Amino acid sequence: MHVSRKTPRSLLQYSLAVLTALISLMNPLSAATADAPVISVQPATQIALIGTNPYLSVSATGGASLSYAWKKDGAAIAGATSSELVLKNAAKTVAGNYTVTVSNAAGNVTSTVATLYMVAPAAANPPPLPSIPDTVFNVTKYGAKADGVSDSTAAIQATIDAAIAANGGIVKFPAAEKPYRSGPLVIGSNINLQIDGGATLQLLPLEATDSTPAYPTNGTRYANFISGANVHNFAITGQGVIDGGGQPWWGAFRSNPNMSHRPFLVSFSRCDQVLVQGIKMINSPMFHLAFSGNNVTVVGLAIQAPGNSPNTDAIDPGGEHILIQNCYLSIGDDNIAVKASGTHCADLTIANLTVGEGHGVSVGGQSNAGLDGMVVKDCVFNGTVSGLRLKADATEGGMVQNITYSNLTMTNVQYPIVFYSYYKPVGNPGATSGANKLTPENVTDWNAAPPNSLHSRALSGWRNITINNLTSTGAQAYNVIWGLPLPDYLIANVTLNNVHLSGGPGFEIFDATNVQVTGDSDIGPITTGTALIIVKQPANQTVKAGGDATFSVTTAGDSGKNKHGPNYQWNFNGKPLTDGASVSGATTSTLKISNAKAAQAGSYTVTVTNKLDGYDLNTDALAPDSIPVSATSSAATLTVQ
Repeated sequence: MHVSRKTPRSLLQYSLAVLTALISLMNPLSAATADAPVISVQPATQIALIGTNPYLSVSATGGASLSYAWKKDGAAIAGATSSELVLKNAAKTVAGNYTVTVSNAAGNVTSTVATLYMVAPAAANPPPLPSIPDTVFNVTKYGAKADGVSDSTAAIQATIDAAIAANGGIVKFPAAEKPYRSGPLVIGSNINLQIDGGATLQLLPLEATDSTPAYPTNGTRYANFISGANVHNFAITGQGVIDGGGQPWWGAFRSNPNMSHRPFLVSFSRCDQVLVQGIKMINSPMFHLAFSGNNVTVVGLAIQAPGNSPNTDAIDPGGEHILIQNCYLSIGDDNIAVKASGTHCADLTIANLTVGEGHGVSVGGQSNAGLDGMVVKDCVFNGTVSGLRLKADATEGGMVQNITYSNLTMTNVQYPIVFYSYYKPVGNPGATSGANKLTPENVTDWNAAPPNSLHSRALSGWRNITINNLTSTGAQAYNVIWGLPLPDYLIANVTLNNVHLSGGPGFEIFDATNVQVTGDSDIGPITTGTALIIVKQPANQTVKAGGDATFSVTTAGDSGKNKHGPNYQWNFNGKPLTDGASVSGATTSTLKISNAKAAQAGSYTVTVTNKLDGYDLNTDALAPDSIPVSATSSAATLTVQ
């Protein structure tokens, strides 16, 4: 019998093959190197502010020897060969469509397209942005586990503390299939919490399970989830998720409204130079993002919770020099509530919002510290309870002034405009029936017997408010403007320019002066009493020499209890007119110029005056016809040809 023998060379090859197979069986990761790449987390479409450092990232499996090649609009990007593409100090030109091809020896795969939108700051003078070192502190290197079970509080806090000790850096949460679970975390200066796409940072549960401890309490309250005080140069960025796991918290609150304070998802106070960009916040136990401080920029957030979730405000800003733009907000309470209670607010810009369920863009319910200067523009509201709301009580208010709203679209918003000083006694005052329906009679009653003391040092005031280019369809309740019966606390100097309101029963205006309807506006029927409103402005006139011209003004409102109507005084080029040979009606709502001459060409306005009911603080009683008020119309031009 012939027995074949392997040569030493063939025996060596055979042994190596057997050894390789054994190693593969013992080490699945090694075996996986033969697999073609598979992308587990795609690069994310995102919005970023010009001048920030947006980044795109991809997560893939398929072996250790993966290579990456990024493209923008189909063209290769030189040097872009890692799983993360960082665009430092990004300019408008980096906007575009990005893909990445992941390769190894077994093959390659190309990601879906991620579109990067770069937006310019909507503020005329945008806040300065933080500048944070590039050193990366990966939470998994400090022991954090993304298994959806383990308590990673200590590990994540250790990562934050290490970054702070190193004078700053990026605290990175890499993509993972399951959440990183944590209790309260305290932030510091010079760090960026970077939550990558595919990563979720989640609160520990309200109640413990067999494998996960409960969110801790100090006995009187639950600490906020991510919080900091007196920090500066700080950021939260990424395309990942911060998840509050709110359902059990909301259920506990409904069962016991006096339960311990529920955690805010993110809260910082007395901070400076902050950026929050790109992340998604969902289902907070209470407020999602609440802050006080200066030079804060919030861009590109998506904040979501069910419409019936209690007190789940999306963004509650307080402070000065604040920019909020390009966010999607749909929650169970105020979409934005500017907190002018303990912090004076000024120079706020809120722009390019898409607003779903919630209570709209508000100032209040407390405004003790006051607000001076806010712009809200280019926003869309759909199915929101309220659109624009200024709300406080006479005992928890301050002066809120110099607000401009522009270019707003509302669809099926129940209360498009509600400005008032009776927040707690009424709730929403625009009801069409029931105890909260606003009428001239109950305004007179409350002017005589205020539900809140008008002797308060914290009176609520609203003045110098302009609404430009607002279109609302599908409203279901009254729009409301309703101030206090005191000389300095009537709602004053409100302009409604190119405002179109449809679907609701009309507009209720009380305890207000110098409310002007201008441009191509249609605000519906007006219900009023103690107020001075110019509903229709005089129009430009062109006549031939010797012809006649007529100017007229339409007003609404009276003095209050005694129903005195307004007085009129027409002016020519700023000087009062009197009746004469060619002028008649100089002190009525209609002015007529007869046999017009070239010298009469120019600018005509009418000043409307009245005396409104007030509240006498000395006698604690209604004082009819005691507050002098006036309003001057827009100018109308007479052209004599």
